[in-house]
Amino acid sequence: MSIFLMIPVAAAITFGLRFIPLLGIDRLEGHDSVERLSALMPGGIMIILVAYTLVDPGREGPLWTWLVAIAVTVAVHLWRRSPLITMLTGIGAYALLAALV
Repeated sequence: MSIFLMIPVAAAITFGLRFIPLLGIDRLEGHDSVERLSALMPGGIMIILVAYTLVDPGREGPLWTWLVAIAVTVAVHLWRRSPLITMLTGIGAYALLAALV
């Protein structure tokens, strides 16, 4: 099969797999399970990311730098409740600590 045929086929399959679930989204609005998932998933994903960060064997630098950066990130998020400010502050705190240690 020609590469010029495989690329459009792969693109169409990828587009279809991402678009098809959106066709039925109107039927899911207002369902209790969807409402519960939309409330719980962001926090659950953050817990998984933090746990992976702390357990990752490829992590560089001492553990306390990671813990301080996480604490700063959580504190700023609880204070401002702005995802952009939270992310920028967390990244900045870790970068500063990594540069100083």
